[in-house]
Amino acid sequence: YNARLNHFNISGFPMRIAIFFLGFCLPALFCMSSIAQERSLGDALKVIKGVGVAGLGHEDAVKAMATLNAASADDIPEMLQGMEGASRLSLNWIRGAIQSSLDRGVLPNEEVEAYWRDVSGSHMGRLMAYELLVEANPDFSSNHVASMLEDPSLPLRQLAVQDFIDR
Repeated sequence: YNARLNHFNISGFPMRIAIFFLGFCLPALFCMSSIAQERSLGDALKVIKGVGVAGLGHEDAVKAMATLNAASADDIPEMLQGMEGASRLSLNWIRGAIQSSLDRGVLPNEEVEAYWRDVSGSHMGRLMAYELLVEANPDFSSNHVASMLEDPSLPLRQLAVQDFIDR
């Protein structure tokens, strides 16, 4: 009899704990992490907005991008809203996540157009929404560009002025 080998006995208490952990707790942890990931799109956007120069917040942003890159195309309106108050560097991260989501699904046109029409939204978010709508439907530009001549968003107004000059 070797007392050291007793803890490996399948009927022993330590082995039962290991089986319980591996069989029940570990899968539950994986499920909870995927649920947390699904619920944390807004949190991930906040982390991305914290990215700064010289690598500030970069490690956390890489982890947050895993959440954003797993988002569906239906989450694009929320990501567009997340552009509000973002720095230029953060905007690049969010744009990449939006393109990644779009690669896996169909643009929710109605929601994105509603965001584009809301003049209180982020100027860069609204510009991205417009670009996505034009990419999905090239006629969108010719049907709506004239309405942007007096838009409060400078980037959208510039597109309308350029279109006016080109005509």
